[in-house]
Amino acid sequence: QDWTTQLGTRLSAQLEIYADDLGIERVRSAGSSHIFAAGLGDPDVAAEAAAEFVLAACAFIEEMTEEANVDVTYHAGLSSGSVIAGLLSASQITYGVFGDPPRAAMALESIAGRAQILVDASTADELGPDWILERANDLVDLRGEPGTAQVLLGRRRGETEPTEGT
Repeated sequence: QDWTTQLGTRLSAQLEIYADDLGIERVRSAGSSHIFAAGLGDPDVAAEAAAEFVLAACAFIEEMTEEANVDVTYHAGLSSGSVIAGLLSASQITYGVFGDPPRAAMALESIAGRAQILVDASTADELGPDWILERANDLVDLRGEPGTAQVLLGRRRGETEPTEGT
């Protein structure tokens, strides 16, 4: 196995552990892209679980790539709202989550900068003041329109001590 396959396998295994711990469902993994859904069983904790998950995943990527002395680019998008989840069947059964939030999260991920986690307004509202967010500047969506989002930097611990962001 080459180093990219080894790192990918290690990352996928760790993502599954984080997801399991936080009650998050893996929706799809393909190559270097992973899609997870939080709150399918309890929407009241969805945004916080998703934020904890993505921060842990990004910190793990940083740690893993530093150990391996390689440069890996990653970015993420978070969006909140109602979705439909189910099984599709054509030639094989496939699990999927559908609706505006998955589309918005993928669009945010596609315009996020290097090592950046973008969240939409609904997710920022759900996260509230316990989280460190800052306005993302100079965003342009896939249609060339100005984009609005916030960058997730971490979670506040106590009054002045934030968690390390990515």
